[in-house]
Amino acid sequence: MNIALKKEITEILENAFVLVVSFTMSAYGFAKLVQFKNSYDFNSNKLVSELSGMQLMWTFYDYSYNFTLLIGFFEILGAVLIFFRKTRIIGCIFTTFILTNIIIQDFAFGVKAVFSAIWYQILILAILWFHRQKLITIFKQILIKNSRIINLKKKLILFSASILVFILLKWIEISSF
Repeated sequence: MNIALKKEITEILENAFVLVVSFTMSAYGFAKLVQFKNSYDFNSNKLVSELSGMQLMWTFYDYSYNFTLLIGFFEILGAVLIFFRKTRIIGCIFTTFILTNIIIQDFAFGVKAVFSAIWYQILILAILWFHRQKLITIFKQILIKNSRIINLKKKLILFSASILVFILLKWIEISSF
């Protein structure tokens, strides 16, 4: 297979993956505007232990509409970032955080949509794979820059200061609560 054809096939696949993920994530985000509003009857006589995982999760999302809107906003933002080539990598990374949260919740509460979320995450990983050279270059630049700027002595001083601040923060936390 010649290089030009391989590049065209890669572009077709990437564009298809982008369309699937962007469309679906934005649809999920917009659905949250209405999906969880009064979806569960809070006056129900059921105990929490009597609810299925799906009912419990929907009740959780319905209880805090602001939280649900925030998740929906992040899903839409991720979809938009992925859609545009210049922001695609950051969009994939951003959306990975969102999908990881959704996958964990779906798995923990026994929601069958977990397989869809995993599928979209696989597509995101494939998109990132298409941009692997850019990612490798970015990580190399970060590592090279950091190794030139900060020498070992400075690293030890910064690490020691971080430990002291950590101890102070934990002491404040423990003594306050």
